Amino acid sequence: LAANDNDIMKFNRDSYTYVWPRDGAFVSMALIRAGQNEAARRFFEFCARVQTKEGYLLHKYNPDGSFGSSWHPWFNGGAMQLPIQADETALPITALWQYFLRFQDFEFLHELYQSFVKGAADFLMTYVDSQTGLPLPSYDLWEERRGVFSFTTAATIAGLRDAANISHALGHFRHAAKYQDAADSMKQAFLKNLYDEDTKSFMKKVQFDKGNMIERDTTADASLACIWMLDILPANDPRMITTMERLKKELTIKTAIGGMARYSHDPYHAIVKGNPDVPGNPWIITTLWHAAWQIERATTLEELKEPLAALEWVKMFATPSGILAEQLDPFTGAHLSVSPLTWSHAVFVDVFLRYKDKIHKLKDAK
Repeated sequence: LAANDNDIMKFNRDSYTYVWPRDGAFVSMALIRAGQNEAARRFFEFCARVQTKEGYLLHKYNPDGSFGSSWHPWFNGGAMQLPIQADETALPITALWQYFLRFQDFEFLHELYQSFVKGAADFLMTYVDSQTGLPLPSYDLWEERRGVFSFTTAATIAGLRDAANISHALGHFRHAAKYQDAADSMKQAFLKNLYDEDTKSFMKKVQFDKGNMIERDTTADASLACIWMLDILPANDPRMITTMERLKKELTIKTAIGGMARYSHDPYHAIVKGNPDVPGNPWIITTLWHAAWQIERATTLEELKEPLAALEWVKMFATPSGILAEQLDPFTGAHLSVSPLTWSHAVFVDVFLRYKDKIHKLKDAK
């Protein structure tokens, strides 16, 4: 579940007591890194149970597997559309591959291949614009806009790649080749269409009309960090370095509270608008994503001081019982939106373990 805080009812008359497949995938990856397999298994079984016959997962679900409330319409401008976020179909595949790499459970992998992976990967292969090679439009991970996003494209590439890995591990070599070819083709389209030479950064979103690009959204968005986190490009790729440096520059909150916003001019629960020092509220997730990048690139113990400070920053704004919010007031540090947010806890666990592993690696190398 994303959260069980009822305070959000005062803001938008709904709760966070839903299963978002994306949140669940990231939470599962943190659990897997921590060596916890049972909760992750139950999440994968849940995905298989709620998957549509076409292979995709919907926006969010109630705990019993029924459809959750959604503001994404099935019809828009008189035309039918899928009210989905394509990354939510792709990311559970990547999480399942990480589960297998950690626990080597061939029997469970085979079960989930038949009940979920094949249908999800086949859908991702078909949900592609034949003219651009990119995913067809869907909603972004922040659930606000529809289009073709760098984050969604990266997640789709990773999902197809890991569907190929799963297929190969199980001896389904023709399927493995098919999914890998699709991942490779989409990666080429991604690098061609979504990197902006002017800003030296990946773009948040693009829009096409009959194969022609009609919109280029260069908004600095923290989700671009997932391009390296999902292993689409190495953390040290020059395009990734310039992207991450731009995010740090444009999304850092320049108050005593600090932290990083989701994206420039984020209006969600905004305390102030139009303040150049406060591009949005500081989020636990986005602040730690940048710390994870610093950990990945670190070659000395000295270079780990800044990401350690980010982990300590999160601890400072936790409650005495260890509860982390979704976001913070940029002036007081008070919890905003839901608290606890499961995803915030998962990213803290993930980044802490990345830090611990890198500390050991650097010390062993001395």
